[in-house]
Amino acid sequence: MKLRPARTYKSGLVRLPITRDCVGEQCPIAKNQGRCFTDWHHLYHPFGKFASSGLLVKTFHDDRHNLIPMARCRHNSVLSSAEHSKYDFALIPPVDVMVTFLDESAVLSDLGITVKNMARIVRTLTTEDAREKAKKPERSMHWLMYFQDSLQCLQQKMTQFEIVPVPVVENAIHSQQANIAIVNAAGFSGLHDVNIELLQSA
Repeated sequence: MKLRPARTYKSGLVRLPITRDCVGEQCPIAKNQGRCFTDWHHLYHPFGKFASSGLLVKTFHDDRHNLIPMARCRHNSVLSSAEHSKYDFALIPPVDVMVTFLDESAVLSDLGITVKNMARIVRTLTTEDAREKAKKPERSMHWLMYFQDSLQCLQQKMTQFEIVPVPVVENAIHSQQANIAIVNAAGFSGLHDVNIELLQSA
């Protein structure tokens, strides 16, 4: 039997699954367990292949932006359309692609940390709860401006991405929507002005 590799972008990165929600009435997980659930799909598998091919490959495999939340029935079940039913393994991308991916992924991670910090500071500056209110508002404002400058630098780096697929960037931004809303509501620069169209699809 011929093994089937996962589909890739022209860069060599594995294509992200388009559909991730439970299949509904035909869900075999719900039939056996009473309900479906969401777990994590590693884009690069099998694990042993990526764990034994050097530190760079293992680090790339483990990167948080190579993990995709999916309904279990879509991920790994008896369905022929389940991701692990369609493909047997993923190819290891070229070294330069993995290195660039990890660099760009780090920018997305820094973006998440920066936005969370901004939202936390905004909450301490705007809350009426004396226990949570900023004890030194001037210092909090200083840090807020610092993180805002950092955010602008990260946004600029994002427009120069070459490898990370647009859906990964969109997912990273979407996961921060609650924090972005807090920052924007207070009148500070969030991510509302990021132009996804500037990002190159891999």
